[in-house]
Amino acid sequence: MNNLGELIERTQRDAAGRQLASDWYRRAAVSGLPEAMINRARLLAAGNADDCAEARRWLQQALASGLAAAQISLSALACH
Repeated sequence: MNNLGELIERTQRDAAGRQLASDWYRRAAVSGLPEAMINRARLLAAGNADDCAEARRWLQQALASGLAAAQISLSALACH
């Protein structure tokens, strides 16, 4: 599911593509894949303030799952 999200994100560069990729990342993240949690958070961080809070939660969950890269992403989180 995460790989599908990455493929969609790379090939469909419009808002609909980002939304579809985010949906696939969410599905993979809910299933427990920390890499998908980071991908979902990255797309959310580019959204509004409510999305930023959700992005932070996904990054914290990825960090709790043991993915050290989540700490870097969490430290660098700057929402728009």
